[in-house]
Amino acid sequence: MATLLTTLLIVVAATYVGYTMLVGEGTERDDNAPVSMTTWVDEAGDVCFAVAEEYPLLTQGSESRLDSDNLETVSAGVQTLNTRIQDLPPLTEDMAQDEVDAIVALGPPARDAWLSLEDDDDVSEDDLSDASTLTSAYVGGLVELGADCGVLD
Repeated sequence: MATLLTTLLIVVAATYVGYTMLVGEGTERDDNAPVSMTTWVDEAGDVCFAVAEEYPLLTQGSESRLDSDNLETVSAGVQTLNTRIQDLPPLTEDMAQDEVDAIVALGPPARDAWLSLEDDDDVSEDDLSDASTLTSAYVGGLVELGADCGVLD
């Protein structure tokens, strides 16, 4: 009887372990599931740090963005930042979502400004300054929301 009980416990434990290895423990959330403002801000900060690691030039201040030799790198970094912020999940609070949407909406104009400069054969200092200003406004907005993105400005 004891052997049968032991065998049953081993089978149940092995089944549970196998099942959790296959489908996970259920602690992972759906990528599109709404999150709290605190979680969103934390994730936005993580995005900023990841972009800073991939594009360290963006951490060197606005002067580095005004150097036309850095155009392609800055453009790629701003595109990456915009895409990853856009991919963050929605918020659970409608009022907070409106606030976040207003800031997230600053990303595409910054991205587009850099993309248009990449296609331009004659990039002026004013053009670089305008794109840099849009980028600073975007990053500044993320910081105002509470995201730890100051490293990019």
